[in-house]
Amino acid sequence: MKWAILLGLVFGVVRLALFALNLRTALLIGITLHGACYVLFTVVAQIYLAERVERTMQARAQALFGMLTSGVSNLLGYLGTGGWFLLMTHDGVTRWSLYWSGLCAINRGHHGVFRLGLPWRGPRILPPAGGQPEISPLR
Repeated sequence: MKWAILLGLVFGVVRLALFALNLRTALLIGITLHGACYVLFTVVAQIYLAERVERTMQARAQALFGMLTSGVSNLLGYLGTGGWFLLMTHDGVTRWSLYWSGLCAINRGHHGVFRLGLPWRGPRILPPAGGQPEISPLR
């Protein structure tokens, strides 16, 4: 599932790079990639949480994920992109290619952090004190 989330982030980078081209066809393709980005990142992350978190903690984990992605991240994203937009606008003219290129670079950074920050091995098998090995839900 980590690969699906990573693919969603890659689609996000491609989407913003297409916007930076400032061509009608590229903009339309970028807009259509939004659905793939959402499904491959947000929905797959929710499924990943449901599979990896203990059953007693799933509701809390999903609530925290929802608050972080729909609350805190949206607020920071709106403030950050609003400030970036103001920096890219001079005398009423917005440098759209540079605006989208900057957002693309930031998303590429998120992609790199995600790729380097998560373990890419399979789940660890933990031998219990006296029975069948079980798969560790969290690392």
